Amino acid sequence: MSIAARLAPLVIALALAVTLTTALSVVLGAAHGPAVVVLFRSIAALTVLTVVLMWAVAQWRFISSRAFVAAAAVTYVMMPFALTGRALFAQFFTGSPLVCLLLDALVWVGVAALVVQVQVRRHPRVPIEAVGG
Repeated sequence: MSIAARLAPLVIALALAVTLTTALSVVLGAAHGPAVVVLFRSIAALTVLTVVLMWAVAQWRFISSRAFVAAAAVTYVMMPFALTGRALFAQFFTGSPLVCLLLDALVWVGVAALVVQVQVRRHPRVPIEAVGG
């Protein structure tokens, strides 16, 4: 089984969790204004990313750290507001959707890379030959 096939459930689960978190943040923050919605959505989405990646990296020790970061990048593109530049909190700093998209993507992939690096140090990688794959 290829690495992409092994990571597909992770990408789908992460995208669904972030989408549900986004919907929840809109409902909870509706009474407090758009700034609260954006801030809550950003914090919740990055928290979901962190928790899911911490679990996945610890469980799947035979997959390289680059594959996990790539899976996080694919998940970012699948987020509901990502391609409009409204995924995280960059919209507070600039009105340009393209700049927002790039800044949010940089934050998303940066957090993913940091989480993966920390988890790889805590849970060393196992060569794929050792797991029979």
